[in-house]
Amino acid sequence: MEFSERQKEIIESRGQNLLVSAGAGSGKTTTMVEHIIGLVVNDNISIEDMLIVTFTSAAASEMKQKIANAIQARLDTDGENDFLRTQIRAVEKAQISTIDSFCSKVVKNNFHKVDLDPNYKILNSGIAAQIKERAINDVLEEGFASGDKALGLLCASFSNNGTDSSFVDAVYKLYDYSMSIPFPKKWLEGIYENYDENASMLLNIAKKEAKKLEQRVYISYKAYYDDLCRRFGVSEVEDGVIALINNDLDKMQMGEAEFIAANKTPYNKERSLPIDKDYRTEILEKRKGYIERYKKAVENADPTFEPKEEKIIKEYVKTLCEYTVKFHEKYKEYKNKEFYAEFADVEQATLSVFYNEDGTITPEAEEYAAKFKKIIVDEYQDTNYLQEMIFSAITSENNFFMVGDVKQSIYKFRQAEPEIFVNKYNAFSLEKKALDRLIILSENYRSRKEVIDSANHVFSKIMTEKTGGIEYNDDVKLVLGAKYPLSLSDNRTELDIIITDGEDNDVANIDTAAREGAFIAKKIKELFETDFQVYDHGIKGYRKITYDDIAIIFRSPKAYINDVIQQLSLEGIPCVSSTDASLFECIEVKILASALKITDNPLRDIDLVNVIHCGRFDFTADELVDISLNAEGEYFYLKLKDYTQKYNNAVSVKIDNFFSVYKSIRDYAKVSNLSMLTEFISRKLDLYNIFGMYAGGALRRKNLRLFSQLAREYQNNESCTLQGFIKFFEASAADNRLTRASFDAEGGNVVKIMTVHSSKGLEYPVVFYGMLGKNFNFTDIKDSMLINKEYGICMNVNVKKSILVGNECNPDFFVKLKPVVRNTFASAMKNNIIAEEIRLMYVAMTRAKEKLFLIGSATEAQTEKYGNSDPVGEEELLNAKSALELILLAGKDKSIISHIMPKHTIVPKTDKDGVSSHTETMEADNELISAIDERIHLIRETKPSYVPTVTNITEIKRETAEYMGLPVEQTIYFTNKPKFIIKSSSELTNAKVGTLYHAVFEQLDINTESVEQVQDLINGLYQRGVFNKIESEA
Repeated sequence: MEFSERQKEIIESRGQNLLVSAGAGSGKTTTMVEHIIGLVVNDNISIEDMLIVTFTSAAASEMKQKIANAIQARLDTDGENDFLRTQIRAVEKAQISTIDSFCSKVVKNNFHKVDLDPNYKILNSGIAAQIKERAINDVLEEGFASGDKALGLLCASFSNNGTDSSFVDAVYKLYDYSMSIPFPKKWLEGIYENYDENASMLLNIAKKEAKKLEQRVYISYKAYYDDLCRRFGVSEVEDGVIALINNDLDKMQMGEAEFIAANKTPYNKERSLPIDKDYRTEILEKRKGYIERYKKAVENADPTFEPKEEKIIKEYVKTLCEYTVKFHEKYKEYKNKEFYAEFADVEQATLSVFYNEDGTITPEAEEYAAKFKKIIVDEYQDTNYLQEMIFSAITSENNFFMVGDVKQSIYKFRQAEPEIFVNKYNAFSLEKKALDRLIILSENYRSRKEVIDSANHVFSKIMTEKTGGIEYNDDVKLVLGAKYPLSLSDNRTELDIIITDGEDNDVANIDTAAREGAFIAKKIKELFETDFQVYDHGIKGYRKITYDDIAIIFRSPKAYINDVIQQLSLEGIPCVSSTDASLFECIEVKILASALKITDNPLRDIDLVNVIHCGRFDFTADELVDISLNAEGEYFYLKLKDYTQKYNNAVSVKIDNFFSVYKSIRDYAKVSNLSMLTEFISRKLDLYNIFGMYAGGALRRKNLRLFSQLAREYQNNESCTLQGFIKFFEASAADNRLTRASFDAEGGNVVKIMTVHSSKGLEYPVVFYGMLGKNFNFTDIKDSMLINKEYGICMNVNVKKSILVGNECNPDFFVKLKPVVRNTFASAMKNNIIAEEIRLMYVAMTRAKEKLFLIGSATEAQTEKYGNSDPVGEEELLNAKSALELILLAGKDKSIISHIMPKHTIVPKTDKDGVSSHTETMEADNELISAIDERIHLIRETKPSYVPTVTNITEIKRETAEYMGLPVEQTIYFTNKPKFIIKSSSELTNAKVGTLYHAVFEQLDINTESVEQVQDLINGLYQRGVFNKIESEA
């Protein structure tokens, strides 16, 4: 491969701390691998003496494979090199992993120094939520029992409809944030201790920020005035409106207080030039907007500080921090008791291995620093301060290699800190011999010129240091590096805007989402009808487009993804989504979950109908209605039984088939554990086969396996029951805690639908970037509690008026107090949100290789901005409400074709049966449908053969026993716990007693008639280790 000059400099770099700012498609991974191979081949540094950190496990596996391939290629030409032979074997053992995996090894190798069991299990979000709830309940009970009045006042301040849920949410939020910061308990304690000092600093910052805002408004207003003068060839002496703006600017510059009232000054109509009346009105509206923003800045420049109010707020902050620390300790106690840990716990434990309490480096850290001759971190822009401190502890002099792109830092919600990258970007030198060196890779080897030109046009206008973390200038803009042969297809980027009604445009609206989905479907069909050509590097030539060449990317499609999928499906376009949507929104998982619910209780009507209508039993909707009308029973299960007693027809045969399968599931539940039961149900209902034949079948099968994995993790709990698992996954579904499978291992010729986050690192010939008119989410700014790493927390409180004024009048009347520095916190948060959204746009637009479609909905008034030559100031960018508005602010360019369409020209289709599609569907191909129908009937008539990717001895024994017709060795539903895990408890909670009762009833034969029989069952459970002595006597 031929490398560019800058890539060669990276590959050959030695004896430097190197920061590589690698733009989209710049070949950073290939360059990193070549640098690593150079260290091995030329410097004889073993791959085992390097730490290579990637952002995901998949990236780590890919990196290992690429390094192994590169070493093998060297061996092919230098077969006598014994060192290279050892390196081939060393790659698999090398420390090439995520930061979490590296920290896990550190903790397990130094378990004696940390407060974690060496055999800890990583806690999933569902079980974490249950443990958190137990911990916070204990903390609150202890606080109220001790008579802590401060806690009562704080809970009353947060009170939401008489509950403490808002207070609990605040504790969780503060805890989660603190866990990404080094030494979180110390940081929480410092928030109160440094409150007065921070408040004073923030007051000064608030004043400085307000002055900066004044200046930004002035600069933007002045640029607008200059543009008006150029556009119309006039000056202030010739036109009254322009003279009025000039007067505003003079007063702004002189800082005259009377300017606040200036917006009421009328303009001299006698001096008006022939400027279009509507445009003159628009100029006056713009003037009003500039003045309003300036007034706001002036008001914030001198905030008033109320000592008594701030003292009250400070006490509330103190109480919140104290109880967050108590929750931290109780939550940790519960996790340790059950051998659980979260990734953040492991990183914090690693920090305690590498640092003493006084902040000095430990001998263990020095050992790691001596071991690793090179430390390489990929995706460095997504590092947080805790991870950065870990890296700092183990880097030696000039051996730190960092690769990233702040323009692609999109994980602020995970506490990633792009400022870490930016600070080094600004501090490092471009000089070749600098010890701290910066190299910028801007060549893009992915995309066509048309895609690159449109991206450069947009981001050169909207991405600045304040609005994106970096100035999008000639140093960082994308440079064409890919070489595509001449194409006969139109590869220009398209901006397609659908006009909507009303003043406020929110495309979460179902009608708008369906309309955009219909438009995307139309465009995809046009690509096929016009034989759009894509370049195939495999054949080194052009070929016709396929569905697999297309990706549809959305910012956050959860609310409307099914509407888009339905429009594609109704046009016969096969598609599969891998969004951040909940695992429990997938129809295949819904059916499996329903089957588990009716295994526990058959009287769940909705779940029962879900199961019998899933395709395994061939019930039609009309047949289900027939059963409901002609059979008796309060529940549908009872109606099924009554129907079989009354009738002997094709429907009753189907019901008997269902009861046969259902009985086998219920029987199996008595002798199996949770994970085996979920797998058994999936097979009995043919879910792997039925959904495996849909578009995205591999992804659907993976979703079913994810659910079984969830059951496997849950059954490690001390109190593992079917009902408990049902409650667990119902809570997980309600909170969207678990996401569906990604595209890994997904094959098939289908259109991929994904979020911007899941698209990172991927590339597609054709990309549709849609729902651009959806408003940004500024909800966090309105939260009563705002958090900042440097300055702590800013919290609104509701306080009784009697406390504030010092008497007992209106004792139940509450007054809301806001810290004087809240606007500073909120402004910083808003700027961060806008910056993140612009970086998300950059990631989405740079996924396209050959054709990019930008699609959004807007009002007619919003589109009027497009094409104006008004200069774009940072104020306009920071006040943008959507990605589409930012693109419109960037203005027209020859690299982008734009179409603006009335919404009535795009009509969404509806399902003829009036039933919405659940999710992705098959391509409407009659021959394929016929083949699938034949296959389904074949499946029902013959026993399917399953070849699992992972199995174990128990599974082999069970399947062999079934095959030979021998009794299956029973595996009790509750797995026996080793003696060292069985713990005695001096007291049982009411919840624990309830769980024990349910466990007994699950095992109890329905024909049990005596107390003695029940006692025998309990004794048996005790003997098998399911209950301990105290539990069996409860």
